[in-house]
Amino acid sequence: MHFFTTVIGNVGSGKSTISSFLSQYLPARLVDADVFYKTNPFFQDAVANRTRWSLASDLWFLVKRAQAAQQVPAFLQKGPVVQDSGLLMTWVYANSRIASGHMTHNEMDLYNMLYEKLTHDLPKESLVIYLNLPIPLLRQRIKTRGREFEIKYHTPRYLRTLQSTLDMLMRRLKNQKTTILELSDVNMLKSSKSKQRILTMVGQTAHLI
Repeated sequence: MHFFTTVIGNVGSGKSTISSFLSQYLPARLVDADVFYKTNPFFQDAVANRTRWSLASDLWFLVKRAQAAQQVPAFLQKGPVVQDSGLLMTWVYANSRIASGHMTHNEMDLYNMLYEKLTHDLPKESLVIYLNLPIPLLRQRIKTRGREFEIKYHTPRYLRTLQSTLDMLMRRLKNQKTTILELSDVNMLKSSKSKQRILTMVGQTAHLI
């Protein structure tokens, strides 16, 4: 099997940018994150009524991303794989619903039971890259890229809720002895030197070099 990494982080932290960069320069196959948001039949209902539709929407994301993850072993036979968000961020978004009051504890227990069942036999990452940037910077980036949905719904409170759940995920991954590379440099890809530094850090952390 070849190298397999998933990039995680809060909204606006640069997951797609770093994933695209790594897939180009390793090089590696890129597994995108955004395609499912365009086809989830429950997503708009969940935006309009979070309490009523969050469980259905998050379960749909879980099933679709688990199906996508089943293709990863075949990809790994051919070369490295870089995944943007993946099932790890699916777990983060869903588990944040407790703090936001959009799922009951029974619903969350059901979600996590199905998550463990669907992901048990899927390939585990050689490395998880965690982009950890301060929330004021995330809000600035969200406003700069100008997506109306994000500006309206990804409020500081929502970002703090996601950050708390990301902290929970990090504890889980560390307990599972997952290899993690945490990046908090706001200028990660601003120069050739910084790009090479990231590639070196990824290689060293994952024991590729």
